[in-house]
Amino acid sequence: MLLDPGAVSELVAAVAPKPVNVVLQAFDDSVPRLAGLGVRRCSTGGGLARQTWNAFDEAARSLRRLEQQVRSS
Repeated sequence: MLLDPGAVSELVAAVAPKPVNVVLQAFDDSVPRLAGLGVRRCSTGGGLARQTWNAFDEAARSLRRLEQQVRSS
């Protein structure tokens, strides 16, 4: 996994004119930064599903805590 912008730029230059695809590790401002380095495609991989399941799990934990609070009142 390449995280260093310099290494990404080198990879892009080495395979040009072929496109470079990266799998996003975070959903932040990295897409425009990567585009600026010459990356042409960004994929979410399993990250989008992971984010969704994490949100679901947190919602379930919140409901469980609320249920326990109501029962103990």
